[in-house]
Amino acid sequence: MRRRYKSLEHLDKKWRFFIIFVVLAVIMGALAFISQIFADELFGWKSTVIREEHNLPFKAYLEINVTNIPLNITVYDGDDIRIKYINETELIIEENEYCYFISQDPDFAFTLFAKDQLYYGLEILLPDEVYRSISISTASGNIDYSLSYAENIYITSRSGKVNASGLVGDVTIKTSNADIYADFTYFTKDCELQSDSGNIYVKMTEQCEPMLDFYADNGKISTDFFGENIKNKAVSEERLILKRGNGTKTLFIYTGTGNLQISEVE
Repeated sequence: MRRRYKSLEHLDKKWRFFIIFVVLAVIMGALAFISQIFADELFGWKSTVIREEHNLPFKAYLEINVTNIPLNITVYDGDDIRIKYINETELIIEENEYCYFISQDPDFAFTLFAKDQLYYGLEILLPDEVYRSISISTASGNIDYSLSYAENIYITSRSGKVNASGLVGDVTIKTSNADIYADFTYFTKDCELQSDSGNIYVKMTEQCEPMLDFYADNGKISTDFFGENIKNKAVSEERLILKRGNGTKTLFIYTGTGNLQISEVE
């Protein structure tokens, strides 16, 4: 009994040391977090984060290239193209007579200010005008795109999710291993969606009458938009053709191993 008592006493000491260690770790973590938030006031440190805002006269052609930050493009009630940017590297804006070339400086920078990283991103507010061509590319940043009308839209992403709405015109969206969410208003030209390993979710308004040309290496399709209720139909190295109404414009969709879901906008 005496030996057992010593063993329990020894175990209690181990637990006390463990609890003290955990408490100290929590305190140190809290102090580190507070120092991040109040670093300017406490230590006089200055953040290396860059904040930019630009107002640009309207142009009908845009080419946008980012690497690892979220990109949000939407329409607003104004005349200029408005840009808001937060990141560790500068935003590069070049132009010619017809087009703006907007890109994130690819150079790497490091900041200790974790609070600023929560707001990294590029926001572009576009006047409600007719755009001839909009080209967007990203490596890993997510893309949110909402526009009333562009004749040509080309979006590419390696691993960033693409969420695009208000689609009209010649639309091409391609990703390597990310999901695509595409909402079509109506079809004026053939369009293409492609994801090597991500899923594709399509919504269309009632007036959309495309022909669907779907090919998958090993995927599934679910839809009731084309007059028949299809649920998780396997498509493996084959082409599936579906048609709604006249079907004069074609929506080409390819998935490698991802699934396709098509429904009507609610």
